[in-house]
Amino acid sequence: MNGNSSIPVVDAGPDMVIGRGGTFAGIGSFADGDSSSWTGQVDWGEGAGFVPLPLNPDNTFSLSHAYAADGVYTVTVRIIDGETNVGSDSLVVTVRGPTLIGTAGNDLLYVRGDATKVQFFENTDPTGPPTFTILRAHMTTVSVQGNGGSDSLTVLDGSIAFAGDIGSGSLLALTTRNFANVTFGATQRLGGLTVSDFSRVTMTTNGSRILRTGGLSIGVNAAVDLYDNDMIVDYTSASPFAQIEAWIREAYKSGTWTGSGIRATLADRRTRGLGYAEWTQVLGPQGGYFGSELVTTPAVLIKYAAYGDARLDGNVNFGDLLRLSQNYGTTGKSWPTGDFDYDGNVNFNDLLRLSQQYGTTGLSPTPPAQPEEPTEAVEPAQAPQAATCQPTPTTAPADSSPLGTWEPLQSPKIDRLIDLLEP
Repeated sequence: MNGNSSIPVVDAGPDMVIGRGGTFAGIGSFADGDSSSWTGQVDWGEGAGFVPLPLNPDNTFSLSHAYAADGVYTVTVRIIDGETNVGSDSLVVTVRGPTLIGTAGNDLLYVRGDATKVQFFENTDPTGPPTFTILRAHMTTVSVQGNGGSDSLTVLDGSIAFAGDIGSGSLLALTTRNFANVTFGATQRLGGLTVSDFSRVTMTTNGSRILRTGGLSIGVNAAVDLYDNDMIVDYTSASPFAQIEAWIREAYKSGTWTGSGIRATLADRRTRGLGYAEWTQVLGPQGGYFGSELVTTPAVLIKYAAYGDARLDGNVNFGDLLRLSQNYGTTGKSWPTGDFDYDGNVNFNDLLRLSQQYGTTGLSPTPPAQPEEPTEAVEPAQAPQAATCQPTPTTAPADSSPLGTWEPLQSPKIDRLIDLLEP
């Protein structure tokens, strides 16, 4: 260093966050009042060392570099004046993959997609610049790391596929808006789910995944498509059974399963549909496993099931025929009491559906451990029609618990129904 001249003062610019596949771009400057020539160098932080950096006549310089991998990179700029004095400054470039990362507190997370890119917002106003952006060519799915707290994730628009359980690590409530289409490729455990007007949430085909949520709201012309998977809606106050039943009936649409509400793409008119019941009607008063999920507090269970599987255990047998027989010829009924065509009546049409699947086994994942199966069902308490249902269970409707045993020899009705099933 020349002791008679000053060292260049360098400003490399602020730290930056960019998305995978993006290019870091910045502008820096330097000041040096007693020299007339300078040489610029930059180290991009990838281990290759310093390379030449062009300088502008106004003592500024432009930084531009594409990073091949996600990571945190320290970019160092140094300016060497004509007297060999060296000034330097550094900044940090963080290259992010398609993961929203929250804090230990309550986070507001947003994601917006279009045909070419996805924008990510972490605790920042979604009407302003995003935290980072990733071109779709450099990503397939989005992940979420909540890191604790009660977080909110809103899909503002576009089609977004999520990897893993986005609710893992925090109590996360998901909202979809503006025709957004959300796809899940794994079991989900959400604090709440709001599917706004004209948007859709879809579980990819698998047959053993579960969409579990502590509250559910479905807007106009909106849908939750389970495809061939199951669902659990936990609740704390009034049972959402009636609203869930209404959503399923709306989606059934004469057996096409193309309506709004709760539907299943692989369901049809003859073999498989969506069965639904209060938790105690399936698991007994102590609860148990519904597929892979332990349920010990109030919830409505929804299963992609064979028509006739009133007990939602994956089998269509005498126990299901028994439930139908006890309600045969009655109205105002639902799936667990023998209504398998979603019209509220238990009649020959329901018996026909059951008979066509009679003896079928293994259509749904069998819970690992269940209490003794109750032999008689009652119609669950009917909740007021509502557009939403709230999270986290406490107590079940008083009349949704299984009743006692039934003596088949005391009922001529079951004998008549068995005769109808005989070839």
